Amino acid sequence: MDTGAHDAGRDGGPDAGDGSDGGDVDAGDGSDGGDVDAGPFDAGPLGWTALAPATAPSPRSAPGLAWDSTRNRAVLFGGWGPTSGGTSCPCAHHSDTWEFDGSTWTEIATPTSPLGRQEPGLVFDSVRGVLVMFSGFRFTPTGGLDDTWEYDGTDWTQITPPTSPPARRGVGMAYDASRGRVVAFGGRNGSHWNDTWEYDGATWTEASPATSPSIRAHVGMTYDPIGERVVLFGGRTGSSTSSSNETWAYDGSTWRLLTPSASPPRRYAATLAPLPALGGIVLFGGLDPGVLGYYDDTWLLVGDEWSLLSLTPSPAARIVNGLSTEGAGVLLFGGTGDGAIYLGDTWRMQ
Repeated sequence: MDTGAHDAGRDGGPDAGDGSDGGDVDAGDGSDGGDVDAGPFDAGPLGWTALAPATAPSPRSAPGLAWDSTRNRAVLFGGWGPTSGGTSCPCAHHSDTWEFDGSTWTEIATPTSPLGRQEPGLVFDSVRGVLVMFSGFRFTPTGGLDDTWEYDGTDWTQITPPTSPPARRGVGMAYDASRGRVVAFGGRNGSHWNDTWEYDGATWTEASPATSPSIRAHVGMTYDPIGERVVLFGGRTGSSTSSSNETWAYDGSTWRLLTPSASPPRRYAATLAPLPALGGIVLFGGLDPGVLGYYDDTWLLVGDEWSLLSLTPSPAARIVNGLSTEGAGVLLFGGTGDGAIYLGDTWRMQ
């Protein structure tokens, strides 16, 4: 783990100044967790491999990244990054769309494109065969977004559902394949949220679970195809100095707090993705707003238990990278490294 402390708010990370650092932290939110000795998990031949595609998106943080299982492509949209092609600012919000076919990235010239943004929620609806994007953040105008878009592999279409969640940034999003619903949780925009919304392809509906995580943004969130549930980890719990190490699962009715025997240390801006090869969920990176700084650790959730994977080589410590399933493995792109370095590397776990 990289222990260098860094204020991610300086360069478009999850603490970029939007006036939303205020807010109370819910008592008893599990946000005081530290390192837990989980013991290394025997990953067998599993490992990270740095790829060298001939073309790739420019270095950036907080893009949307999702796996299109119908076309066997990873799709990336947007993010915040340098305008000069280097690894440091001046920066801008990107509105480009890229696809990765397993060997190279290709920029897709879509007739229509959403407004450039960082931190969009992006998932693949496997029933309708489209990617769904919601929310995100822009500096001009400052604040979170509330628009919904769909991408069919050729073009983007803005959807105008009769009901939508309020504008926000740092939303957690996953596609619940067992119920055919996009699930969105939390985020912030002046204040932090702990609401749960579902999108069925026509409209957004606010759910009313009996139990929910406390207010938080910049969670790691994905779908667990084995457990047929949405899984959420960590998050920023009310201010830039508070975070959680809780793990929650949502079954379409209520959220349940998991009680694993070991857990990743508290953090936010980590990313989660299913790892089909092991029937689990991978967690990578994130930021501890206290003394521990940026993380470069890889964890695996199988059932309700977390294990620390001992993998060499490994991507450098970072936050708000793209992470998605890629076939039987996992694909990672970009993010912000310690010292406000914007990354444009591509890694595969298989």
